Amino acid sequence: METQKETIYGDKDFQCYKIGRIGVIKIIKNIFKIVTDLPESSNFISVMNDLENDKTVDAILLLNEKESLGNEEYLTYMKQVLAHNEMGKEWSNIEITNRKTRTRELVILNTIITKIVLSEKLIVTGLRGEIVTPFFGAALATDIRFATEDVVFLLSHLQMNIHPSGALPFFLPRYIGHAKASQILFNREKVTVTEAMELGIIQEILPIENYEELCIEKINRILLKGENVISCTKKLLNFNFEDLDNYLGMEECNYIRR
Repeated sequence: METQKETIYGDKDFQCYKIGRIGVIKIIKNIFKIVTDLPESSNFISVMNDLENDKTVDAILLLNEKESLGNEEYLTYMKQVLAHNEMGKEWSNIEITNRKTRTRELVILNTIITKIVLSEKLIVTGLRGEIVTPFFGAALATDIRFATEDVVFLLSHLQMNIHPSGALPFFLPRYIGHAKASQILFNREKVTVTEAMELGIIQEILPIENYEELCIEKINRILLKGENVISCTKKLLNFNFEDLDNYLGMEECNYIRR
């Protein structure tokens, strides 16, 4: 018998619902509104807190619609906060013109990343389409990552001549080593889903059709292992991220205006 979907929250930008023991947050569009608009970000973080405090929820699945974390959204947002010159695709002579919004973006995204790492629930992300630098990093904060066949990670910070946010320089070396991470962060325009699978930063590539149902099915299989083993394993694995707070503090102090 199919488990019923229980709606918790929904607007035009994101939705939250429960399917059995799994809480789902789905990004639909306007991700940079979610992480810069105070009422919108407050709603998003409140939903995360509600799922974290819900004793009937054992895992949280983060999903995104295909274009919602992509380069078009990122370019549109950055053009609102940065003045720049364009030489082909590359940006130069950048100057922040809206510091308040840019600051909010970095601080709110870092808050969300911290909540993911500190969560006592199993946090899984199911990725679709283009994933730009900040959300490449945020995805690496989760415990398990699934991706559809059309996923590509775009190192968009290189095009825009800005620092790689989303704690990507913190997480990526911990998964693939410093040398490979440096090569990607300095030189690569993109990482395909197949390359990500080979690097071990994606656990499984899923077909686009019914990918949400497949994510739910795979999470339910993991939950059969038992709450204690999942909770303890997560805490021990995340010991590797114990200095995340120092990293984010350093980023916010030194790079928030760049």
